[in-house]
Amino acid sequence: MSSQVDEPTLQTYDSATIESHAEPSVPSADGRGKNAYEIGTWGEGWVVKKYLPTILQEEFGSSVIRHLPSGFELLAGGSVVARVTWLNWSCEQRLPYDIVVERQSSPRLFVEGEVY
Repeated sequence: MSSQVDEPTLQTYDSATIESHAEPSVPSADGRGKNAYEIGTWGEGWVVKKYLPTILQEEFGSSVIRHLPSGFELLAGGSVVARVTWLNWSCEQRLPYDIVVERQSSPRLFVEGEVY
């Protein structure tokens, strides 16, 4: 994995892809304050712990996930082929993005979660 900083990349997924990985236990919300923060944290955690491992394993085929406190690495043939880092895993970092996805031979992907 390169240590250089890449320009942010925008990637979108259709609603069918997202819904196929849905998790039913979403915190209740009033759209602001503590509940909104809890939903944002829950959503970031769900993306890192449930959604991205599934998507990346589909992309890289036969691979193994090595879980880390701040995300995970995907290994294939003993080499790291993808790394996901959840920047807010222990506390809010106040950066313009929350998750960094690094894939072998691909630009870095920066993910920002928003509660609307």
